[in-house]
Amino acid sequence: MTSRKIPFLKMAGAGNDFVVIDNRKGVIKRRNLAARRLCDRKLIGADGLLLLENTGRRGLKMRYFNRDGSEAEMCGNGGRCFARFISIVARGTKEVCFQAIDGPHEAKVQRASVSLKMSDSRMIREDMRVEVTRKKMAGSLINTGVPHFVVLVDNVRTIDVAGLGRTLRNHTSFRPHGTNVDFVQRLGGRKIRVRTYERGVEAETRGCGTGAVAAALVASRAWGIPSPVKVLTESGVWLEAAFNESGKTFNEIWLRGDAQVLFEGEVLPQYIG
Repeated sequence: MTSRKIPFLKMAGAGNDFVVIDNRKGVIKRRNLAARRLCDRKLIGADGLLLLENTGRRGLKMRYFNRDGSEAEMCGNGGRCFARFISIVARGTKEVCFQAIDGPHEAKVQRASVSLKMSDSRMIREDMRVEVTRKKMAGSLINTGVPHFVVLVDNVRTIDVAGLGRTLRNHTSFRPHGTNVDFVQRLGGRKIRVRTYERGVEAETRGCGTGAVAAALVASRAWGIPSPVKVLTESGVWLEAAFNESGKTFNEIWLRGDAQVLFEGEVLPQYIG
């Protein structure tokens, strides 16, 4: 690895924060280790690491690593921050395209507001009942790039997101890889509120983009809320999910919200392995 310092941006979207690095020259090779070290809250700290890489066909690729070093197929808030990062690197490009594990994505960048087109989603199982502490908990399992188990509740403030979220995330029903868990409350009109326990972060996060989309899609079917759905995250920041529905599948899904640059810095290569 080069001895030169590696520049990075610290970015955030709806409360999710990320370390973002241009890795097109391959300066970071031990990506899992880099994620664990850079996302350590005792040091720089973040929910995840975003790496800009080449696809080999003159395209751009997003690789997303959770705080624990595991690689995820997609991250909604991370994808929006990543799109703005590309815009910055490309000096003002308003429309960007990139590849993620779950497929191609396009985005529209308007300063600190980014609209990201998500992959088509499908409802895996509705009205699923999972036994937790000798009780059956009902929810819906949906994939919005990554799996989410969505539970509709009367009041998200009364939910033990850390405890119940961890139990559901590791439940045998979701083996072998587990699931993200979302607790969703209807606020009235087209507005909902969500709290998310994120797989890979292994804690509640202040916002989750794929979780906001999952919550909006499940709420749309369960409560008859039409698109677009406004989603209040735990950070207090609103996201908006627009979509088309066809049976148990959804397409033309757009996630819109903030993508903030918090600060920039440099890291010594030996620090991240």
